[in-house]
Amino acid sequence: MPIMEWKENFDLGIEQFDVHHRHMVELLNGAYDNYRNDSNVAVLSATLNELFEYAMYHFRLEEQYMKDINYAGLAEHLEYHKYFSGQVTAMRKDLTAVRKNLPLEILTFLKNWLTFDISMADVEYIRCSSSDEWKKCA
Repeated sequence: MPIMEWKENFDLGIEQFDVHHRHMVELLNGAYDNYRNDSNVAVLSATLNELFEYAMYHFRLEEQYMKDINYAGLAEHLEYHKYFSGQVTAMRKDLTAVRKNLPLEILTFLKNWLTFDISMADVEYIRCSSSDEWKKCA
């Protein structure tokens, strides 16, 4: 059983970002499988690092998109990305330097973040990029 299931309502309607989000869910589920199978810390770290690096790649493209559409909430969304990046940095350090196993709290944090990111934070800039709504967001 995966830690996170893809839901139809996660689709934003921008194929590139929907593909990114689906891939991040797959990576999270892979990390959870490793956790459940008691994989060693190197395997868990590699899986999480792939997820973290992919998230950073996704953020760069998403931020450029928000700039391109002149999204009024860009500064706030950038702070949100910065917060996540800081949390990830702390988790990486914790995983490699302190813990010998991946704590379930990290996976839960990532699941909650990804769910919020897709269903709340990203929906807002998608709403603001639609032709009918963009004036309300400027």
